[in-house]
Amino acid sequence: MTLYEVFEKLVLGGVLLAAGWVVFGKLMPRLRSRLRQGLATMAARGGQARLARWLAPASAAGGCGSGCGSCSSCGPAPAKSAASPSDTARPVRFHG
Repeated sequence: MTLYEVFEKLVLGGVLLAAGWVVFGKLMPRLRSRLRQGLATMAARGGQARLARWLAPASAAGGCGSGCGSCSSCGPAPAKSAASPSDTARPVRFHG
């Protein structure tokens, strides 16, 4: 096996791992967040504070109604103004 083949396999493996991590995060965001928090805790216990800060999941930003899902109490969307159909209806005109 040549050096180029080793390099190619390492780069391809890195790309596949990164893509898998992104897909994993899209399909199971809570589990990924818990895993990152666990890894950050282990790194902090081992004296790796910088790594722990990097691994720690970002805190959700936004308040109620932002749609972030951080408070688990997302209420219904604000009701739109009730316009009667005659206000929004327009006649169809054919030009010919």
